[in-house]
Amino acid sequence: MTARRRADGARGGRGARHTRGAARPWRRVAVVVTAGMLVFLFAAFYPYRQLHRGHTELDRARQELVDKEGERARLEQRVADLSRPEEIERLARERFGLAYPDETPFVVVAPSSTTTTTRP
Repeated sequence: MTARRRADGARGGRGARHTRGAARPWRRVAVVVTAGMLVFLFAAFYPYRQLHRGHTELDRARQELVDKEGERARLEQRVADLSRPEEIERLARERFGLAYPDETPFVVVAPSSTTTTTRP
């Protein structure tokens, strides 16, 4: 019997196959479980990433809308100002130097700081 046991062990008999065969199913289970966990994590976090990106874009669009509404309000105020005769007159005097026919326009020139004087 001892010789037979030695012969089975040397040939990879029943005892050797049994220990090797028992390790393989657990290894397969571990690989399947790991792959399943990876698929679950990807399925759980990928939509979250897209949702977060969507919220970020929505926040950016809302801020841009607020900025544009402020710009629109300023432009509407400017249009209202330019519709008043007083503002039109002020701009005509400042930008174009215009005056009424009975007025005498004049320009004040500031003295230059680099003037040179000569003595006689």
